Amino acid sequence: MTYNIQFAEEKNGYSKEQVDGYVDKLSNAYEAAYRENQEVREQYKNLKDECDRLEVQEKTRLNAGVIAKTMLNLETMAQEIVAEAQQEVIEAKGEAKRLVDAAKAEAEMLKAAAEKIMDEANAEKAGARATAQRIKDEAATEAARIVRGARKGAEEANEIMKQALARLRDLPAYHEEEAEARLAG
Repeated sequence: MTYNIQFAEEKNGYSKEQVDGYVDKLSNAYEAAYRENQEVREQYKNLKDECDRLEVQEKTRLNAGVIAKTMLNLETMAQEIVAEAQQEVIEAKGEAKRLVDAAKAEAEMLKAAAEKIMDEANAEKAGARATAQRIKDEAATEAARIVRGARKGAEEANEIMKQALARLRDLPAYHEEEAEARLAG
C-alpha cells in the first residue's frame, strides 16, 4: 500500500474518482485488518478452550487409571489372602488364628503399599498438571503475541485512514463543497 499518492488535478481540484478510489482502498484495508483481528480473537478463544478441555481430560485419565490399577492390585491380593486362609482352615483348624494374624499383618503391608502407590500417583498427577499449565501458558503467550500483531495492524490501518481523511480535508474541492453547502443553507 502506498502512502504518497499523486492525484490528477482537474478544473476544481483533484480528480474525485481518484480520491474516492484511494479512500475505498484505505477503507478496505481497515476492514480486512479488523476482520483479521476478530479471527485472531476467535483462534485465541478456541486454543484456550482446547487447553482447558485437555487439562480436564488428563486429570480424569490419570485418576481413573490409578484407581483402576490400585483396585485390581488390591482385589488380586485380597483373593490370594482369602484362598490361602481357606486352605489353611481346611488343613488345620488349629492354625486358623496364626493365619488370621498373618493375614492382618499382610493387609497392613498392602495398605502401606497402596498408600505408597497413591502417593506416587499424586506425584505423577502433579507433574501432569505442571505440564498442562506450561502448555496452557505457552498457548496464552502465543495467542497474546498474535493479538498484539493484529492490534498493531489495526492501528496502522487506522492511522492510514486518519492520514487519508486529513489529506481529503486539505483538498480545495472539500472546502468548496462546504462553502457551497453554507451558501445554499
